[in-house]
Order: sequence, then structure tokens, then C-alpha cells
Amino acid sequence: MLAEIQNDLLYLLNILESIEKIKIYSDETGTAEDFYYANDQINFNATLNLLANIGENVKKISVQLKEKKPDVQWQDITDFRNKAVHDYMGLDIYIVFRIIKSDLEPLKKKIFKIISEEIKNNNFNEQELELAKGSFYYRHIPFDRIKEKKGKKKADQFLHPDSTGTRKCPECKGIIKPGETELNYELETISVTVRNVPASVCTKCGRSFIDGHITEDVNRLVNRITEDLNSFTKTHPQIGERRREVAIAV
Repeated sequence: MLAEIQNDLLYLLNILESIEKIKIYSDETGTAEDFYYANDQINFNATLNLLANIGENVKKISVQLKEKKPDVQWQDITDFRNKAVHDYMGLDIYIVFRIIKSDLEPLKKKIFKIISEEIKNNNFNEQELELAKGSFYYRHIPFDRIKEKKGKKKADQFLHPDSTGTRKCPECKGIIKPGETELNYELETISVTVRNVPASVCTKCGRSFIDGHITEDVNRLVNRITEDLNSFTKTHPQIGERRREVAIAV
């Protein structure tokens, strides 16, 4: 997606979901050693993947939001993601355990506060938040910790069919029909355009609504493309450090 603050809600929700899953995997262990060896290291490895996912989503958050919230250690989170992905064997299990036991809860509180503030400032779309609440992908997030504006209308009132079977847009009340849309990702060294993404599209204003699981699938696809291209660039230095653009259709 475009690196604008209006698109950051999805990335913050992805981070919250990852934190909640890490809590599930680590809650019953009291020491770094116990956590490392628990369940034949499945919990530890899954947690590293989730920590890397947190860092990947932080990389996508707009500069505008990061500058507004300097109290969040954005760069430290990204740096750990890079180490988890590229230097897995060199990770210190004690540092990993400290992060999940001491650092994630304060980060979670800050993210809940950011979402609440940006909803109030109209930078985040309330209907998108309502849709996320009903998504299976975000089922572990305690949404009651997000303070929302009073008197809002739920997206369900529009996106769910009415008595005539019609779904209406929460923005312009136009009719929503199945269609396709395009997602644009502006990352550090690469621009990725994903076309033909399944979506519900308003026939009046053209706004697109994408199911959470589809968005996550596309995010994973973009992550793989980015990492493969970065690896290719490292082995072919003649390509140089110029910004690269990729367009794909799904």
C-alpha cells in the first residue's frame, strides 16, 4: 500500500495480532531455556517468525506516523527483524526471551493508544476497524482496548446485505459488488504493484473493501518478492542500488 498514514491501521493490527500469538506461545514458560526447548522448539521458531512479521509491518508504516510517535522504537524493531531473518543462528535466546516478556506489552499499549488517537483524528477509517473485528485473522486482538468515537456506524450495517440482498458502501452508500482492485506497496528499496486482487467494490465511489485473509496473503506474497529480489541484488552487484519496481497480477 502507499506509504500514507491512512494505510497504517492494517500494519498496526498485524503487529497486535502477532503480539497476541507470541503471548500464547510463551505464556507457560518461565525461563529462556524452557521457552527455547518447549514443544521441540516449535514455539520458539514460531515466535521468531512472528517477531520478524512485526518488524516487516513496522517497515511499511508511513514516515508521517513514525515522526508523530517518536516514543516507539521503530528502528530497533526493524533492526531485530533483520537479524531474525538473516542471522537466525546468531540470535541470543536470552535477548529474545527478554523482548517477549518485557518489551512487547509496552509496545502493545502504545499501538492501542496510536489507533485510538488516529481514529479520533480521522486518520484511520472506522469502518475498516469494524471489518477487522469480524476477521478470523485478527481474532486474538482485544479490540475493547481501542477507544472509538461515539455515535459511529458499524461497517456491518452496510457491508452485510440488507433485506433486499444489497450491500452498501459505508462512505457514499453506493451499491457494493464483487470486483477487483490494485494494491501498491512503497517499501524502502522497491515499489510493488499487485493487480487483480479480489475485492468488494463500490459502484459509485469506487472504494474497495478487501477481506483480511486476502490482504494477508498478498502481504506474504510481497514479502517473498521483496526478499527474493534483495537476495538477487546482493549476488548481482552490477544491478546497483537504484530503486526497483515490480508489477504482478494475481
